[in-house]
Amino acid sequence: MLRTNSNIIFVFPSTETRGHLDPHTSKTGVAEADEAPVFSPVVKILTFYFVKHHRFRPAESVCKCNTCIMMTLTLTHSVSAACQNNGNVQICTYTGVDTIPRNIDPSITRLMLNDNIVTSITQSDFVGLTGIRFLNLGGNLVEELEDNVFSEMPQISSISLRSNNIHTVSPDALNGVPNLALLNLADNQIQSIPPDFFDHTPLLHILTLSKNLITNLDPGLFQQVTNLEKILLDRNPLGSIPSDLLNNMASLELLSLMRTGLSNIPVDLFDDCVNLKSIDLRGNNLESLSAAHFQNIPRTPQDPLVLELGDNPLLCCTMLGAKDEEAAGTIIWFSSPGWNKSPPECVDVDWALVSAANCL
Repeated sequence: MLRTNSNIIFVFPSTETRGHLDPHTSKTGVAEADEAPVFSPVVKILTFYFVKHHRFRPAESVCKCNTCIMMTLTLTHSVSAACQNNGNVQICTYTGVDTIPRNIDPSITRLMLNDNIVTSITQSDFVGLTGIRFLNLGGNLVEELEDNVFSEMPQISSISLRSNNIHTVSPDALNGVPNLALLNLADNQIQSIPPDFFDHTPLLHILTLSKNLITNLDPGLFQQVTNLEKILLDRNPLGSIPSDLLNNMASLELLSLMRTGLSNIPVDLFDDCVNLKSIDLRGNNLESLSAAHFQNIPRTPQDPLVLELGDNPLLCCTMLGAKDEEAAGTIIWFSSPGWNKSPPECVDVDWALVSAANCL
């Protein structure tokens, strides 16, 4: 028994399914629509769910418990019916497109293509869109960023590619976007960042690389982006951090290294970070940390440095200077006693009354 709704085909019987669905022709016996279909909310939700959770490609299927759910997508034809224009914003969210639409209004400044099934992007996809300042391609299936991919949008200041399948970023992927201020590449499969990846983005202020597979960082990775204010590197299997990674980073205010497998922090890592306000080091393997790590960061009770240290095996009695700093109110230590292990030399500490920071 076959039921159809727009271009999504559901096959429900326990009988054997034969053949396969062609995303470009009607080989299933279902006539193609002359115009782009208008998807109901239910169909949009089902499309998004199966694509995102089962990582569909066109003409693939998922079979479970003798029930097959099969899908074919022909949304690349006349997608304008599915997208909406709202002033200077074009919204193509949850439309099921698998390529960048060819009929985008060249006058828009914001393009919302998030939560679709776009598998690749190239420089030619953005020809004529010179006014774009904000691009959201989050929640798609993009696998690679090639050289000059965004260079047709020289005014762009914000790019989000969070939650894709990106595993490769070319050294010159950001060439031609000198005004880029925000880049979000979180929740991908990136294993390494080329040393000169940020050489063409001197105005970058916010960088999110959370939840990737990055194992190491080149010491000079940020040497051309010294205006960075926020760097999020959490949930990457780094293991270690180069001592000169943050050289000349006087504008940096927030750094997240949560759950990066760190067992040691170079004592001079933060020496140039004179405006640093918050450091997240939760969920690592740190056993020792001292106030000497932060000696070059100006701080007062009115403008303290906030450290988050929960879920580390910190040896509280090695945290030299912590007691004085805590008493002065210039460092706020977030070290949940319930998460940190109490080492043998600190067994007399009443963890119900004190934190890991003031046990000296």
